[in-house]
Amino acid sequence: MKKYIVEILGNAVEKIENITDYITEDSITNALNWYEDTTKKIRSLDSMPERCPSADENPYFDFEVPC
Repeated sequence: MKKYIVEILGNAVEKIENITDYITEDSITNALNWYEDTTKKIRSLDSMPERCPSADENPYFDFEVPC
């Protein structure tokens, strides 16, 4: 199976950290679960990059909107 390089840009890392911090205000357990689930999904893009195509709304934005 072909492997792809997944690059997480700095602004994405910052947003993930901010969301994790926000969830932590209510529940550390939920924040950790969300973080682990999110990073697991990101890492899985190295072998399945097409599993999350662009959303139907994508043509209306200047940036790509994932599903």
